[in-house]
Amino acid sequence: MADFLYSSSLADKEKVEQQLQKIDVENNKTLISLSGKWGALAFFENHYPYTRHVEDKDFVLVLLGGPIIKNTHMPSAGENKCHVILHEWFSKKNTQFDQYVHGPFCIICIDKRNQHVHIVTDLMNFIPVYSSLHKNSASVIAGTHVDSVARLSARGKDIDEVSIADSILNKAVTFPYTSYKLVSQMNPATEYIIKAEEKSMKAGSFYWLPTEEPETDFEEAALNLRKNFHTVIEDLKLEKQEAAVLMSGGEDSRVLLNALPLETKKNGFIFLDAPNKELSIARRIAKLYGVDLRAGFRSPTYYLDALYSVSEMLGSDHKFFHAHAYGCHRIFRLKEYTAVLGGLGADAYYKGRRIKNLYKHKVKGIKYKLDTLDKDEQSTNKYLSSYSKQYDFVKKEIYSAIYDRRKAHKEFIKTFRPGSASEWIELWPAAMNHNMANFFSHRRLFRNYEPYLHNEVLKIAANVPQEFKMNRRLFHAAFQPDFRKSKFISHANGSFPYFNAKINFPIMAGALLGGKLINYVRSSKVKQESWPDWEETTQAHRGWIAKELDDNKAENIMNLISSRNLSLEEILNGLDGREQVSLLQLAHNLHREDQK
Repeated sequence: MADFLYSSSLADKEKVEQQLQKIDVENNKTLISLSGKWGALAFFENHYPYTRHVEDKDFVLVLLGGPIIKNTHMPSAGENKCHVILHEWFSKKNTQFDQYVHGPFCIICIDKRNQHVHIVTDLMNFIPVYSSLHKNSASVIAGTHVDSVARLSARGKDIDEVSIADSILNKAVTFPYTSYKLVSQMNPATEYIIKAEEKSMKAGSFYWLPTEEPETDFEEAALNLRKNFHTVIEDLKLEKQEAAVLMSGGEDSRVLLNALPLETKKNGFIFLDAPNKELSIARRIAKLYGVDLRAGFRSPTYYLDALYSVSEMLGSDHKFFHAHAYGCHRIFRLKEYTAVLGGLGADAYYKGRRIKNLYKHKVKGIKYKLDTLDKDEQSTNKYLSSYSKQYDFVKKEIYSAIYDRRKAHKEFIKTFRPGSASEWIELWPAAMNHNMANFFSHRRLFRNYEPYLHNEVLKIAANVPQEFKMNRRLFHAAFQPDFRKSKFISHANGSFPYFNAKINFPIMAGALLGGKLINYVRSSKVKQESWPDWEETTQAHRGWIAKELDDNKAENIMNLISSRNLSLEEILNGLDGREQVSLLQLAHNLHREDQK
């Protein structure tokens, strides 16, 4: 199931169905509707294998995502996962869900015996769930699409100005807020119980939090990271299947390819603007691992063409421009594969890309020393900065409110991560890392599996000290055996994944100082990066963006957060490329509500 929507009021049955149907932008999902004294539930039947919802005289259980089920009291291989979860949960009274439901998921269970509805979220809210109370009837509303929850609860026009500014300027809405007042993101790793007759929803305690383990042994952590990662791949049972791998010229997909069984028929996909260095490297890797590699070349308007469809599918809180496969997913028929594997999360969780308190040691953009940790955390203030002259048009009280929300979020994370709250403020829960919109979109389109996000792998990333992750120490120590086959094939950035940072440092520094890499990039008109240059894109299509912002009443959105009324020209001049399209996404989704 890609999405669900629930109301504790049986009278909302038709509205629940209508609101959920609106977000099926592909028009290819099967909508199931159930109702009773416990309320009304609509959901799209799950497209992951062995996940069809189950119903008997006592329970209904619905599962989102394609988690691996293991360590249970009944065999799970070849069984409907909903049956196994139901048995483990209610027959064996096992509510330690992280021990047997592995990977992104959400569970909705209706207990007909007492008319209670249970909602269980995964470790990090890799499938975010939202809730509200109906503005008029106070019925409990919950679902996986923030706009649908807001509309069903009659709060679609109650825009949270602080969240809007936060989303445009910082790319993410600070947890647990959303783009709508009194609509909240529910806690990760939590079981909620809804009692329809009381119009109440109660949250249990966290069944898991990403706590630090400062005394973790480095070598043991590296060994366990690789072992657990390979176990995830083994548990997917792909030996006789045809799998797709989302590839690049980097290292994360190489780990995937090496971990896949030899018997698996491997198909690789890479999405680019044009043939470039990254594609050349990916082709060499594909040949080495016996992968049938296909390239999808994006048009200059690839992301803009998909803006409205992806925005409606994802909702207002998650950025459309991370849906890299949207459009190509149809061309390459990704929905037909048993599994589409990606490398999402490797950089953020295992290579320390969100560590703020670092000394980068650069002179004129050239590194002269490996990164070191700033124990005093002086550089963490940037995340909480309360004002910027660049955005002097934003109301100071809104800046202040954003600061207060982020500070409160950081203070809460400090309660379980006192030494690395500044890193995990952008990691917990998952939606705080705006890149996770990649999975939020892909899971709705095809059977996307992200092994770096699975429980026993992720728990190692949570436990280890920051020093382990810096300069890719842990990642390299864990996965060096997986790079042996491609030992002398470079990364797209010029480094060699098989070797550690100390060996790679002079290689990359030499390339930069010698001017070879710079001259290569400058002498070519082909863009070497994988992702779009939003400054270039918005400048090239400024007229179209201006018209769309005007048609979607973007000035109304900006005037909610601005200290003065801004003209369309001032908006375009005051926001960078990504901010312009983020505004357009918000304006479109919110304007749809006004058009009702």
